Amino acid sequence: MILMALLLAALPLMAGASDDTWDDNTWDDDNTWDDNTWDDDNTWDDDNTWDDDNTWDDENPTQNASNNPLSFPVRQTFTTTDETVSARFIYRLAPIGPNNPMPPGSTAQGFTFPITGNASVLLGPITFTEPGEYRYELYQVIPELQIPGYAYDERLFIVVAYVDAELNVDLVIYNKDGSKAGEIVFNNGYGFIPTNPELMTDPPVVKTVLGNPATPVMFTFKLAAYNPANPMPTGSANGIKTITIMGAGTAYFGKWSYTQPGTYFYMISEINQGATGYTYDTVIYTITDMVRDDGYGQLLLTRTVTNNTNRVVTSLSFINHYKSTDGPTSSPSGPTTSPGGPTNPPDGPPTGDMANTDTYYIMLALGMAMGICAIAYMALGLRKNRMVLRYEKI
Repeated sequence: MILMALLLAALPLMAGASDDTWDDNTWDDDNTWDDNTWDDDNTWDDDNTWDDDNTWDDENPTQNASNNPLSFPVRQTFTTTDETVSARFIYRLAPIGPNNPMPPGSTAQGFTFPITGNASVLLGPITFTEPGEYRYELYQVIPELQIPGYAYDERLFIVVAYVDAELNVDLVIYNKDGSKAGEIVFNNGYGFIPTNPELMTDPPVVKTVLGNPATPVMFTFKLAAYNPANPMPTGSANGIKTITIMGAGTAYFGKWSYTQPGTYFYMISEINQGATGYTYDTVIYTITDMVRDDGYGQLLLTRTVTNNTNRVVTSLSFINHYKSTDGPTSSPSGPTTSPGGPTNPPDGPPTGDMANTDTYYIMLALGMAMGICAIAYMALGLRKNRMVLRYEKI
């Protein structure tokens, strides 16, 4: 009886099952499933693509992948001593593999792009449609004929894109030696090529001593820059260099180079150290160095050396006079000047290298002896003549 009651209660429900029935595994009314496809909005189609907003499309399989398409920054720094020069440099991303995806606009050589000044560019996009490991080289395209003055960064970066099965991209940057690089940056610059010190004229300092000193004296000469910041030869300090000469002789201050264009002035003089018996030459020489850019970054030097009277000279001559304090001495006859200008006037007959007192007295004695001999010879001749006359008279 209970079973019969349940069957009778279920009859109305079975009678209402005509609508929304499932025949042959398909739904026949709205939102029905026909041939395994959805037919209304956001329905599933046999081509396995989504057709409306946010739908799946075979032509864009990476739309939900991470970092795909790939773009990454490349940075350039540029330092210069001349703001008028070009700061534009060329770079290239070259595939290592034959089937590597490349950014739009690439050629058989790779993707070439410029960077100007201190700036960064975003390199890409690169779309990966297959999983795998893709390698690239990134480097600066350095001209075969490099412009003098430019310093090019010659580093090579290895760019590796690791693409997984879901087409997610993991980018790793390596240096040429295999170590990881934190970023891709190229450091370029422009600076003047310094003057060649070997081409600089180094005028000799020539010391002359007039007189007869018993022992030689050390003389000191000074090269002084008008601006202490001027380039100087080795051994200088605070824009000054000194050299010494023992007695008479020759010495050199040395050569140096310039790294910036401009005009540079120097003075050369002798330091009066007050040696007893000496009168020092007071001439002052001026060195004028004019440094210019040849238009290609190479600095060129033009040097002029002048004396007190602004006359161009090729050597730095200093003439000192010595006069003994033990007694009178002689000095050169007539006025004496150094190539650098007037010096102290003469104060007596030649001494030192010009004449020697001992030799003078020896020569005087020889002269007197020869005079006596001549007088004796003449007297003997007169006596003979008188004897001849007497004989003739007899």
